[in-house]
Amino acid sequence: MNAGVGLFSDTSVSVSGAQSNSNLYLVDGEYNLDSGGNGNLLVTPSVDSIEEFKILRNDYSAEFGSATGGVINVVTKSGGQQFHGTAYDFYRNDKLDATDTFLNASGQNKSRLHQNDYGFTIGGPVFIPKIYNTAAPPISFSFPRNGAMRHAAT
Repeated sequence: MNAGVGLFSDTSVSVSGAQSNSNLYLVDGEYNLDSGGNGNLLVTPSVDSIEEFKILRNDYSAEFGSATGGVINVVTKSGGQQFHGTAYDFYRNDKLDATDTFLNASGQNKSRLHQNDYGFTIGGPVFIPKIYNTAAPPISFSFPRNGAMRHAAT
């Protein structure tokens, strides 16, 4: 589970019964854990920018020798030769949620909630007229951006 982002993140996932600080976290093959910061993730990619992820539990090769728990490897999307993008908005509001059976039985109201997670990704080829040689192999880019607004009150 990851709570927060960057310096304020807290990663506490146990793989195969090992302690949460014995895992190896990689993003695009690069080490993604702040060793001196109580296991904080350095980069938290948005869900829309993830191409694939893999969790290795046992019998992985020596390249992952620094992990005694699991290896969590995230691969992000790359650009392409055509422009493409996505946009998303995950909206949650207490007005749209059903009431809880146990709250109803005890005569309590449901808690107020407003959650809005939004973002976009864009990717494609890089063109620099009169500077970049178009006969060279093409260069591409991918740019993810995400944000969140949460308001919860009881």
